[in-house]
Amino acid sequence: MIRILVVEDEPPIARGIIKLIQSYDCGQEMDIQSAINGKRALEQLESAPFDIVFTDIKMPLMTGIELAEQIQKRYPEIITIMISGYQDFDYARKAIQYKVFDYILKPVKKEDMHHLLDHVFEKINSRNLQKNRSDIFRAIQNEAPAPATSQRGETQLYAVLLMCAGAFPLTPDESLLPAISLYSQIDVEQIVESMTTPSEVSMCFNGKSSAERIVVVSVDNPERIHQIAADLMQQLGQISHLPVTIATNGELIDLNHLYTTFIKLRTMLHNRLVLFQSNIFCLGENEAQEKDDYVPENKESSVYNEMLVALKTGSKERIHESVLSSLNEFAEQNATQLESIFVFERILSTFFSGNLSGKQIVQAKTDLRTAFSNATTQNSLCDEITEIFCYSLPNEENDEKANSHQHLCDNIESYLKANYDKNITNTLLSQEFGFVSSYISKIFREHKGMSPSEYLTNFRIGMAKEILTSQPETLVKEVARTVGFNDQHYFSKIFKRETGMWPTEFQGQK
Repeated sequence: MIRILVVEDEPPIARGIIKLIQSYDCGQEMDIQSAINGKRALEQLESAPFDIVFTDIKMPLMTGIELAEQIQKRYPEIITIMISGYQDFDYARKAIQYKVFDYILKPVKKEDMHHLLDHVFEKINSRNLQKNRSDIFRAIQNEAPAPATSQRGETQLYAVLLMCAGAFPLTPDESLLPAISLYSQIDVEQIVESMTTPSEVSMCFNGKSSAERIVVVSVDNPERIHQIAADLMQQLGQISHLPVTIATNGELIDLNHLYTTFIKLRTMLHNRLVLFQSNIFCLGENEAQEKDDYVPENKESSVYNEMLVALKTGSKERIHESVLSSLNEFAEQNATQLESIFVFERILSTFFSGNLSGKQIVQAKTDLRTAFSNATTQNSLCDEITEIFCYSLPNEENDEKANSHQHLCDNIESYLKANYDKNITNTLLSQEFGFVSSYISKIFREHKGMSPSEYLTNFRIGMAKEILTSQPETLVKEVARTVGFNDQHYFSKIFKRETGMWPTEFQGQK
């Protein structure tokens, strides 16, 4: 409901203004009240909240200018509009000083009033949308926003969708995920807006990982949740080669339940996502897979023994065949990403326990999880897993190979420095240098002490710090884009993680 106060010392004029306002269709219920002068208006403002105040200028006890001054001091969120029969520059100047929204002359014409109200409600709707977005964002962060209400004064209910493009990220190092490239080319919020009705308000937020997006839509009918999810998946399927998994809550919730719902949806995504498939999952379909302590089913069957036999041969071709056979079997079983990883991790632990140190096995498992996180096709994942197993096998390192590795790492380093502002993915590095990303990561880490992804992140943050220091007037959004981050919020999160400060905090240092 929009509450409007008309302040006018001449009742007939006040009634005329109220009638003009009532003739405007704002799509919302309006409660219009009147006050005989500025003093009475302040009393009414103190007793109840108002959104808009129309006030005459020349009135007894308190002028409209004096009222506007008090409104600005006490209730700066109120939109104040001056009504006067005089075109006086001094009045206009003072009105600007007290941040009056507009100035309308008597006698007020219907078309002038409607034109003015168009702008007023545009501002109100924009402000409400911004507040709503802020409240939802705070709720997702587990902060406590004020309860949101609909235009009818009812508690606002929402549908929540958590989408993941590609595999579910399983390592903190996300800077080369294929989903980043996708999100740099599309606007998920715009896509969702095109599917919603005028009465539905949709918003999109970054998830905990760069592969995720949280979609929140204010709807009245729970059935709309599944329809929006299906439409979104269809639209994204026409745009991207990456599969998309969407987790939904299945029922409408208020702000107080947004955070817990988001956590449940993320847990479900982590536990249920199937590689290279697009799916829609709904809370309540499989409660066991929605728990934090969920342990995947044993999907090993013949895979485990076949892989051990292949590894004993030391043949890369045989290992590749065994890995591909395993992935095919997992695909036939609709095994989840988590179930598949657990099998390969167990093989690593069992077969290499005598050859590798505990630290090396942990690193190999991290490489394995990185390979799954970056996987875009089954064949590319097969190549990555094969490489991880092969470079974990005992081998003799000679000087010629070491020099070759050093040369490769130097070339990769030069490439990253020269192209840090571009969209670089593991797939791109593999194509550029002719090796699978797992092998590139291993060799680069051995010679540089970090993965290419970590190196790129460090270099980008270093460049960002230089810009923020030397050009403090530059917007954070521009800094992010300049150093290769298409998403300002993701850049800020990484900057905070690497430096302990938000970009704006760093920028504000002397």
